[in-house]
Amino acid sequence: DVVTSMSGQTIEVINTDAEGRLVLCDALTFVQREYKPARIVDLATLTGAIIMSLAHEYAGLFSNDDTLSADLTRAGEATGDKLWRMPMGAVYDKMIDSPIADMKNVGGRFGGSITAAQFLARYIDKGTPWAHLDIAGTVWTDKPGTTWDKGATGFGMQADFYLLESGGPELALAPLAGKVLETGGRLLVVAGEEGARERISQALWSAGPESFLANGLAGSDHDARQPILIAPDVTPANGARFLALADGIWREPGEGAFDRVLLVFGEAERMAACETWRLLKGREGWACRFFRREGRKWTQAG
Repeated sequence: DVVTSMSGQTIEVINTDAEGRLVLCDALTFVQREYKPARIVDLATLTGAIIMSLAHEYAGLFSNDDTLSADLTRAGEATGDKLWRMPMGAVYDKMIDSPIADMKNVGGRFGGSITAAQFLARYIDKGTPWAHLDIAGTVWTDKPGTTWDKGATGFGMQADFYLLESGGPELALAPLAGKVLETGGRLLVVAGEEGARERISQALWSAGPESFLANGLAGSDHDARQPILIAPDVTPANGARFLALADGIWREPGEGAFDRVLLVFGEAERMAACETWRLLKGREGWACRFFRREGRKWTQAG
């Protein structure tokens, strides 16, 4: 049979036991259309093949984004939800090509967990960081673990919550940007990497289930009209008086260019941000304050 997914892509069904991914691919399409997430992490007991690879000790981690993969691995190490990154790429993706449809729902005999991940990857919008956790071998156990006894483990929940609570700067920027706009001000957000700028933009557009923070990436004819402009340098093309440096790297804003400079960073930017903090703390005429995000609250820490 050939079926059409929500995305419009067609699937040749050659194995009816691989039905879960047909539901999951539509779920991925739906969530991207409806919520435009800055990052996606899906968890599924998708394949027995992952148990052949990793036994019951690790869940398989598949991702199109090195930063998200590193963040999840770190979250797993901190919580006991151990993850092992598996390979992906064109050599595996071609294993699910079909002569009569866009793809088959399974590959060949080997690499089953990888080809399952490649199937899902075809439903991720370009530029969206995504990770798939194949938890088939870790959701049930016959021995106690770090936070579970025998039986169901709830694997992955602690790592996901850890990731949400200690994520990248894009998670912290939304409430800060909202406060700037409430005062009638404009904000310039600076990040060196193009991928980081795109993630920040997506996060601001999807800041809440019923709200958004309008913004634009620098380089268009509308830069001057953007309430929040996301750029690779500190030139305030939108007339902003507030500057947010979103990658932990200090850039001299120029004398009197901004009323307030915010250095926003996550775990991945910690080292660069510490160097910046040491540079600025002793600077004459600067009032430096350090705030830490704990859950949904901000507390002054120094």
